[in-house]
Amino acid sequence: MITQYYEGDGNNKWLEVTNISDSPTQDDAYFLALYRNEDADNPIGINPSIKKSIPGLDPGETITYCTSFTVNAPAYAMDGNEIETSICTFDGDDIIVISTTDDSSCWINKVDIIGNSNIWGTDTSLVRKYGCESVQPSSGFDPEDWIQYDIADINNAATGYNLRIGEHYIGVTRFVSNNTWDNGLPDIYRDVIIDKYYNTTANGNLEVCNLTINSTLEIDAGHFISVTNDLTVNGTLEVFHQGSLYMIHDSGKVENNGTLNIHKTTTSLKPYDYTYWSSPVKDANLATVFSASPQNSFYTFETQNYIDTDNDCNDDDGNAWQTANGTMETGKGYTAMAPNTTPFIDTQSVVFSGEANNGIIDVAVELSGDDNTTDDDWNLIGNPYPSAISADALLNDLHNKTLLSGSIYFWTHSTAADSTQKYCSDDYAMYTIGTGGIAAYENGGIPSGFIASGQGFFIEAKAQGNLIFNNSMRVKAENDNLFKTDSSKEDEKNEKDKIWLNLYNDEGAFSQILIGFIEGASTSYDTDFDGLRFSSNNFISFYSFIANQELAIQGLPPFQGNEIIPLGITSIIKEDIELNISIAQLKGKLKEQDIYLFDKELNKLHLLNKEAYSFKVKNMEKLTDRFTLQFNNAILNTDEIVIENVENEKLIVSRKDQQLRVSTTNNSPISSLEVYDILGRKIGRYSTGNSVVIIPNNIFNVMEVYILKAYLEDSKVLIKKVIP
Repeated sequence: MITQYYEGDGNNKWLEVTNISDSPTQDDAYFLALYRNEDADNPIGINPSIKKSIPGLDPGETITYCTSFTVNAPAYAMDGNEIETSICTFDGDDIIVISTTDDSSCWINKVDIIGNSNIWGTDTSLVRKYGCESVQPSSGFDPEDWIQYDIADINNAATGYNLRIGEHYIGVTRFVSNNTWDNGLPDIYRDVIIDKYYNTTANGNLEVCNLTINSTLEIDAGHFISVTNDLTVNGTLEVFHQGSLYMIHDSGKVENNGTLNIHKTTTSLKPYDYTYWSSPVKDANLATVFSASPQNSFYTFETQNYIDTDNDCNDDDGNAWQTANGTMETGKGYTAMAPNTTPFIDTQSVVFSGEANNGIIDVAVELSGDDNTTDDDWNLIGNPYPSAISADALLNDLHNKTLLSGSIYFWTHSTAADSTQKYCSDDYAMYTIGTGGIAAYENGGIPSGFIASGQGFFIEAKAQGNLIFNNSMRVKAENDNLFKTDSSKEDEKNEKDKIWLNLYNDEGAFSQILIGFIEGASTSYDTDFDGLRFSSNNFISFYSFIANQELAIQGLPPFQGNEIIPLGITSIIKEDIELNISIAQLKGKLKEQDIYLFDKELNKLHLLNKEAYSFKVKNMEKLTDRFTLQFNNAILNTDEIVIENVENEKLIVSRKDQQLRVSTTNNSPISSLEVYDILGRKIGRYSTGNSVVIIPNNIFNVMEVYILKAYLEDSKVLIKKVIP
């Protein structure tokens, strides 16, 4: 059988032939033949263009052919055993066959073929499918029988891999000693047996077709094992914290005849903290897995019991949280309290033992018992696999989109940094598939969109039914922690125009919002882009609005600059306090924008780019019509207004000698002055540092309203509309 074809640049053209049978072949029993140009158009009943007999081969033996001209790649293939032949002067529209005859009956007697008379094989390499996808010799060319590789992949192939020219391994490969395989290196198409101790840090990640473990295999943090089909554990499989057991086909079977352990460790805890869990194995027992936790700390959330008729964001009869015991249901979320140890240990490590979950998993989602509200149908579920999953893949699944909103809520816990922090901002970090994520507390992590194994989380149902988990949602990496945070890598989503705002004080109160300007979002509520503020009895809550809905994350249409976004604040602190609003992060166009907070109560505009805005909030106060977020164009379209606390100082504009003379009522030095037309386009800028700025009248093309924006040397800003 032809097992590899290589059509590189110049004369770098190779063929690989392997005896895949269990019996030796004889010299001249088979012939390699080339049909080129017009011969390839109609090869029936004609002699091949070029032919060459194939020497006898032992079972599994491989030989290579190349041209007799100058060949320089791949360098490793030129080992002195290659056979030079003009058959390897083929182009990507020729046909090559193996036949039992070499005359006009060659085509009729062919036993294997690659190619057709079309352009099918230029600047590429094709490897015959092997291992779990192996194919037999064929008298008809089917591209689906081949694995296509770039020429560079073949040139750089390491010894021991099937894609390396001159090597073709048949059957299973076994790990028999440190870094030693008995039949070539494993890959995703090969069945693999682990007969000796294997550790991924020492021996590398594994990607295999079917995996059988007869000894001990350890998956360390940051490493993975990928299994295309079936996993059989006769020995021991240890998946340590932040390691991943990744499986590809939903139909893959997991057979645990030995020991299979999934190790998980929490993020930093404080006494009495709860963690939301989900089991990555079947039939995990709460009391066994969380033996160190208080045994009365296991709860599930029963959505159908949640009724909030007075709209205070609390369950009226307090029976939504139900105690749990016994076996953990697959895909369901559970709580467990931190171990009550002396001295206290600030992380909790647990082990889930048993058959790892794999394939399609259905999990029921319910609607609340409150028929009057459509945004309180919270369900506590969890990642059912021993690998991370993509939140985007879960929520964008066509079936799941009919049942679920587009936001995920991760319970987090923050430990007070010192005794000065009066308020603990335990809250939910959030992730919305269309817009992004927000942190739960100051300096907390922002969800990246990946859900670690063992992680429980809240999600809102739009309808009652069974959501679906499947292997297409799983990922090999990103299993870094319970509650995975955003990395420094910028993906396309994070490059959008976004602003994160923090509401906080120095005593530990904190709440964050995200507003993104994204193609596809609208000014109406959209579950893919907008995330509701989830009440968690946090001391303060910060939100924007769509209608009467309070949003922690809001997606809006692409940025224009004239947006005015209402903001709301709720404090349940039983005293008057001082709070601050600041910019936490900017992305995209917003990095170049002046961003303002307008305080309607005090009639002040504050430039948030310069510093945070401080204000007072009364005992248990809810502010829904005090603040708006605004940008440059929105400010320019207002009436005369004073920015910052400069209510006793305004701009004075006078005319002299066809010029405008601009100063302030206090004769303050003006660092710079910008002139805008009514559409918000900047038409002039003047940097002086003087108390008077002169604007030539010839910059005003028509008699209409213009806006002057003056930056004072103390960083305060004044704006005035004028008609020159």
